[in-house]
Amino acid sequence: MNIEKTMESLYDELEKAADRYYNGLDSGMDDSVYDNRYDYLCSLELRYPQFVRHGSITERVGAKPLSLSLIHISEPTRPRLISSAVFCL
Repeated sequence: MNIEKTMESLYDELEKAADRYYNGLDSGMDDSVYDNRYDYLCSLELRYPQFVRHGSITERVGAKPLSLSLIHISEPTRPRLISSAVFCL
């Protein structure tokens, strides 16, 4: 298998696992396997920068949020309690 195809395969595999993990599902691979493949991809990117995928998983942190929603505060907020207020997205 050539280097470019190996990198593309790693990108696809790692992105799928990360997407599943960050969306509350089983990633489908053991953490140590993911870490080893991620490290291998990083080493390939350093050696073959011409094949680096734009927006590579090695350049991102986390995943897109599932959704954001606004919250409604039904009672006036007391200024002295604002520092301890908890807001959920």
